[in-house]
Amino acid sequence: MNLLILSLIIGSISVVFAIQNVFSVTVSFLFWDITASLSLIVLISVLVGLLIAVLLIVPRNIKNAFTISRLKKENKKMKKEFDLLKEKEEKIVKVVTPVEDKVLK
Repeated sequence: MNLLILSLIIGSISVVFAIQNVFSVTVSFLFWDITASLSLIVLISVLVGLLIAVLLIVPRNIKNAFTISRLKKENKKMKKEFDLLKEKEEKIVKVVTPVEDKVLK
């Protein structure tokens, strides 16, 4: 529900911005001159910024996903090893306890 309200607020602000900034501007970049409405230029700039941010974040997220997967497998293996060692300890305690009791008596 909060996301819907936030989306409506941002959408409303965007519409108001677009209506108030309809005059044309010229943007020069390297060899290109682009003439468009100010709101369209700002929208394109924001989208390019978002694309760059996503391209910088995605490789790190993929690396983290692989690391998490590897650590989960390693954790599972260590749990099995722990369980085996615990069983061995219990067997040893069962054998040692009666012998220890006899020696102490």
